[in-house]
Amino acid sequence: MELKGKIFSGDYTGKKYTPGVNYQYTVYVSEYYKAEKAAALLIMFDYLNQVQAAAMEELAGKGMAPAFVAIGIEPGRVKALRPNSVERFLRTDFNHTGPEIPRLVIEELVPHIVAQEQLNISQDPDLHMTSGGSTGAAIAFNACWYCNDAYHRCYLSSPSVHSLSGGAELVNYITKCEPRPIKSYISSGKYESLGYWGHNYEAALSLMRCFYWNNYDYNFQYLDGKVHT
Repeated sequence: MELKGKIFSGDYTGKKYTPGVNYQYTVYVSEYYKAEKAAALLIMFDYLNQVQAAAMEELAGKGMAPAFVAIGIEPGRVKALRPNSVERFLRTDFNHTGPEIPRLVIEELVPHIVAQEQLNISQDPDLHMTSGGSTGAAIAFNACWYCNDAYHRCYLSSPSVHSLSGGAELVNYITKCEPRPIKSYISSGKYESLGYWGHNYEAALSLMRCFYWNNYDYNFQYLDGKVHT
């Protein structure tokens, strides 16, 4: 499905949260967006997933989902400060647990884009969804957990919620804490990545089992024959 809405890109440097770290972003505004009605918000960590955006457009066109604004956010970078030096790419920051990056998104980046483009985005966390694959999925769930006042839904593909930068600890909180209003859809392939930090398929299963144990609203999809996504 061809995207018929508006697409634009930009960058933002953190101020209160992650000061000095620069984030590249790409925004997609649904073709069904109307300024007089607040749109849903879809945060995509790592990049703007146009396949997912197209699926959401199809649902919106059928009246099965609201018009939305999707923001694809790349991992942060620290720009080079000296001649002949290189910028620092903070790829694993999306694996860290804690509220800093999710707060940056909802309190700094989104208001920046809204003001710049005069967009009308809903403040209802039930209309806010995070998504991502691998490391992007880790930060997507992290956002729902640590900033649950802002995000209630997440789509997690091959989630890296294992010992790489503390994701495994975050999974354990699901069973240790009172349930939070989080709805999630998890998918994982048969041939996931395996490293010193753990195995993504096992991590996805652990996440699913914890959701089951504490009566969360979730769906798990096993993709037979598929690889890390």
